[in-house]
Amino acid sequence: MPPADKVLPELCTPPVTLALILVAALVALALAVASAEPGVFWDTLGRLALLCEFLVLASAASVCLLRHPLAGTATVVAMGVLFTVLVLMAWGVAEGAWFLIAAYGEPQASGTGGQAVWVGRIVLVAAIIDALLLRYFYVTAAWRENVRREAASRLEALTARVRPHFLFNSLNTAAALVHDQPGAAEHTLENLAELFRASLGTRRARVPVAEEIEITERYLAIETLRLGPRLHVDWDVAEEARTALLPPLLLQTLVENAVTHGVEPRAEGGTLRIVLRRDGDRLFLAVTNPLNAGTSEGRHGIGLAGVRARLQIAFGAEAELGTTESEDRFEVKVSCPWVESGASDADTDRR
Repeated sequence: MPPADKVLPELCTPPVTLALILVAALVALALAVASAEPGVFWDTLGRLALLCEFLVLASAASVCLLRHPLAGTATVVAMGVLFTVLVLMAWGVAEGAWFLIAAYGEPQASGTGGQAVWVGRIVLVAAIIDALLLRYFYVTAAWRENVRREAASRLEALTARVRPHFLFNSLNTAAALVHDQPGAAEHTLENLAELFRASLGTRRARVPVAEEIEITERYLAIETLRLGPRLHVDWDVAEEARTALLPPLLLQTLVENAVTHGVEPRAEGGTLRIVLRRDGDRLFLAVTNPLNAGTSEGRHGIGLAGVRARLQIAFGAEAELGTTESEDRFEVKVSCPWVESGASDADTDRR
């Protein structure tokens, strides 16, 4: 069951208020067209419009006032309290409308109990609409919660697919160094332990670029021991880019793919170029690796599918990933919204 603060909508913004006013006006127009006599259409429309606008705006104000006080209560209790308040609000508005119309000289009903019948009809209709809307809010919140949990699970699964691959490569490197370079092997294992402590110690959906760079540098230190002078890395990182947020292990994945498919297959090795900078309100990331002309070596393949999926989970349709290639270079470009560290609650997976 989604928490109360996720179920109760935010109705206190100008766009939402304008939408509510328009909806109330359309409802009043539909009622007037369905019930008014030809000669009194405009009078009927005016009275219905005032009634609908008062009901809608008073109900929205009630939700706004109760949203934060009810946020910490049980969802069922919050919904029950809000429904009761909305029905009482409808009753108060209907009673006020009756007296105003009576003062105008045209009561809506006559005879014994006319006022009670007229007010009761309005309250009954309002109660039905309120119940349907609250149910809609609950179902929508539950759907959003399920989508969030599914996205978090997908992100964790995608990240988990990267970790064993890197772990096996690193352990193989350390094993190869144990006899000839025990000191280097020990340093590799220490590097690996620190890297995994940093990457597995959090369930955040997004991490600062500075942490991504540290993880990637640890990976490159291990690969440098394995590839030696065949691997060269050219970093071009703007200082301000270090505070932006990225999905965890995204940069390391791109660099690992570049090493695996671009540098390692070449006898002469090659140079990786890593660029991170701010581009307006977006973060730009590019990883370039050598490409053997006329072959598929150097293209990242399946690895890019995982990167693209993690970008979509973290930023939705606002994230972009593209590739370009020439005769001897392959480049992956990532562009995503600029989000500062600590500026968004979305970077933490709350479970």
